[in-house]
Amino acid sequence: MTPLLFQIILASNLALADDPTAVMQIRYSGSLFRVNQGEEGDAVKRFSLFCLLTPNEAGKTEIFYLIDERGGGGWAWPERYGFVAVSPNADVPPTKHIQILQDHDGTKYPLSLPLPLFEDFLKVAEDAKWVTGKFEYAVQGQETVKDRECWVIEGSTNFGKAKTIAVSADSGIVVALKQKVFMGQGDQFTLLMDLESAEAVPAEDLTRFEAPLKTLRKIQDDLKRPAESLEPELTNEQLASAEPLLSQLETEADETPFGRLASVISRDVKSQLRRAGDVSELEKKFLGKQAPDFMLKTLDRKTLKTEELADKTIVLHFWEYQGEPLIEPYGQVGYLDYLNSRRSKLGTQVIGVAVDPRFGNDQRGDATRSVRKLQQFMNLSYPIAMDEGKLLEEFGDPRESGAKLPLWVVIGPGGKIVHYHVGYYSINPDEGLRTLDDAVVESIKSNRDDKKKSSE
Repeated sequence: MTPLLFQIILASNLALADDPTAVMQIRYSGSLFRVNQGEEGDAVKRFSLFCLLTPNEAGKTEIFYLIDERGGGGWAWPERYGFVAVSPNADVPPTKHIQILQDHDGTKYPLSLPLPLFEDFLKVAEDAKWVTGKFEYAVQGQETVKDRECWVIEGSTNFGKAKTIAVSADSGIVVALKQKVFMGQGDQFTLLMDLESAEAVPAEDLTRFEAPLKTLRKIQDDLKRPAESLEPELTNEQLASAEPLLSQLETEADETPFGRLASVISRDVKSQLRRAGDVSELEKKFLGKQAPDFMLKTLDRKTLKTEELADKTIVLHFWEYQGEPLIEPYGQVGYLDYLNSRRSKLGTQVIGVAVDPRFGNDQRGDATRSVRKLQQFMNLSYPIAMDEGKLLEEFGDPRESGAKLPLWVVIGPGGKIVHYHVGYYSINPDEGLRTLDDAVVESIKSNRDDKKKSSE
């Protein structure tokens, strides 16, 4: 497909604009329904999708998207919007997907939505069939959908018919979608998405959109968030990068489709900055101080006492160890297990502390089984102890400041706290828990130096 043809297809015969390079704004509404015994129940989620389609000189179309979700959880604001580049070459996949996020039985599932421009539009013809990814598509014919002449296309997998898409015959814009979705233990849902409007952006609006879009892109780029991040919490570095742009964004986004998003970003960043300040004070309170003594019972019925570990560097990992759901990024626990295996010979003892109030009541058995399930699933070699919350309070419960677990505490052989960190670490897969490991290694070296000096 040539760049010019791609642009003409985008705008032709929509009665929206004569200029094939016009910027289009497209709005969708959607719902997710639970299916029981073949019958659709009440909606578990409703969502809206706003898109700006901007052809550029290279013949590509850049899609800015903004998702608003109601019910069933949803993305944190950094994942609610983004930019997708669509190539005029049908064989080049888009740079990313647009997704909603559904919380089902405690587990979060990203669910992909179609791009507003049907990716395989040039393949569409009477009785045409083709395969893209896991879907085999077959054109069923043409019919009128939402007052538009559309191609109706069925997508099937090895398990049968999975979705039906109505695509505008003139422009290739997706008009309607009905798709089967499965989550959990084979629980079935129906995903619906319908075109609400598609129109050219007036020149005066386009001028007003440019500044907030540029700022939104900068904020997202500076965050450097992993794709499909499920954690709403930002790191201190991410908060510091976003904070200076908040006032500017709110001013630029006023009376634009991005105004509500700008307000959400501003409120969340300011709230997280306040929590970060409280956590910083917590760190100052404990770092360099003598650690509280403790006596912990482990899952295998052993007792861990401070005095028995006096010559070791101790890593306490306070977390809500639970087998259901396996909350991301539980993979950090795998890195912690690797650290334990690597540093234990050098006098390091990692202890996972499962924090659960049920350990203090008659539901202790349920809590223990849940922790044991995670331990076995992750094949963890370090001991996991149980805490109803009392020991966590002694080390400073970050949840009282509105922050979340985990809490990582490194105690040197002398009994002083040498490292204190709330939340997840930023991870480079090649380095694992580098920051934590550096603190452990420094504690080991310091202990060796002290022993050497005392022997001289």
